[in-house]
Order: sequence, then C-alpha cells, then structure tokens
Amino acid sequence: MPLLLDDDTVLRPGTIDGMVRFMDSHPEVGIAGCRTVNPDGSYQKTTALMFSMATEMTNALRPAAFWDDGIDESVTTWKPVGWLNAHFLIVRAEVIKEVGVLDEYFYTFQCEADWCLRIRRAGWQVAYVPDVEIMHIGGAHSVASSVKSYSNLIRGHINRYYFMRKHYGNAAVHLFRLIMTLGATVRLLKYVAVWLVSPDRRPEAGPKVAAYGKIVLLGAAAHPEDLPDDLRRESSDIDFVPARHPDVQDPGWGWGQHR
Repeated sequence: MPLLLDDDTVLRPGTIDGMVRFMDSHPEVGIAGCRTVNPDGSYQKTTALMFSMATEMTNALRPAAFWDDGIDESVTTWKPVGWLNAHFLIVRAEVIKEVGVLDEYFYTFQCEADWCLRIRRAGWQVAYVPDVEIMHIGGAHSVASSVKSYSNLIRGHINRYYFMRKHYGNAAVHLFRLIMTLGATVRLLKYVAVWLVSPDRRPEAGPKVAAYGKIVLLGAAAHPEDLPDDLRRESSDIDFVPARHPDVQDPGWGWGQHR
C-alpha cells in the first residue's frame, strides 16, 4: 500500500501498522492521513475544506477559510474530510491505478486537494484518522524568507486558478477572477498600511506587497493559471536534514526509525 511521507516527519512506533490496519478494516476509504503535531506537541493543521466558490468567497475576506487553525483538532474518531495535507498520506494501489498520481503542474500547493477530489469523484472516501499520530516539522519545505514568501503566495494563487479551471470549467474561472482579485486587493492594502506605519515589519510586508500586487494583475491575464516568467525556474538552495533539525528536540519516538 503506497505511502507518501515528507522527509521532515517523525513517526511513532506502530504508525504505519496502525494506518494499514485502518485501511484494511475500511475498504471504502481510498486515501487517509493521520493526526499531526508540531515539534512542541501542539496540533498541526492536517485537513481542510475542499476548494469551492463558497470557500473562496469567504476566504477573500477571512484568510484561509478552507484551512482554519483548529479544523478537526478536537476530532477523536475517524471521519471523511475534504482533503489532507500530503506530509503523510496512505493510499490504495488500485486508487492510483484508477485516478492517477499527483498532478505535477501544481508544484506542491493544492496538489493534495486536486488528488483528494479526484479520488472522491471516483467513489472513494478521504479519511482523517486522529488516533494515529506523527510529528511534522512544518515550514521546512517553505522557508519563510522574503523570496519564498513572494513566490509561494503567487504560486498558491496560480494553482488555485488551475484547480478551478480543471475541476469547475472555464466559466467558473471568470467568477473566480473577481473573488481572487478582491481578496488580493484587501491583502495588498493591508500590507501597504503595515509597511507605512510599522518600519520594523517592512521585511515581512515588502514581499507581500509585491506578491499581492502581482496577484491583482494576474486577475486580468488571459491565462492566470500560467506561471510567470520570473517563477519558472525552481530554486533548489534549501538545505534540510530531517534527522537532526537544530530547532527540534528528540520527542522520544526514536529518530531514524522511519519505515
């Protein structure tokens, strides 16, 4: 049974066995993820609402409406969900044969939502299993530098345009342009204000002003799902060694016991 596992995760003993047992006892489930915690033991967002016009309209005025901080934090038994973060995903081989693998166009952002939606449309359930737990060193693949802040914001919006066109059609993209542009404009004005009144926050606000300005212009592009020229080259300058991250203490689960 295939497993997608980020290299910045730490597994408890028995994690994989527990998830395999769950899949064996729930043949209706095509893909599943488990509860995820941060290095300090706090809950890390694992599930999200599926992208739709409704979530996007809410998200335009309230950031991450589909990705609330506490979504499913208090869940104690397994449940079907919209989509799962890909740091730990167990999926049936027959599901992959039926719907295919992750869509490489997405470059990380929203690829899980696309895959989970395709799996659900094929008649399988997407499951969150909270009684199995891993630790995930969040942010290790999206370093919060000014360059990453700029490029990640733009990539995330481009991928949502692509997602909408792929799953809801060309007509939906026209409405989505208005929603996306509204949300980007609100955030642009916010970070312009932050840059003006808080000099100490300018390193944070500057890249976001640049990114949201570009995203506003993206809404007028003929194909807003196309990657701009300045983002076509992927950066590969992030050094990360998951076995001994300097900011993470050994949680007692056994470093290096990944299976």
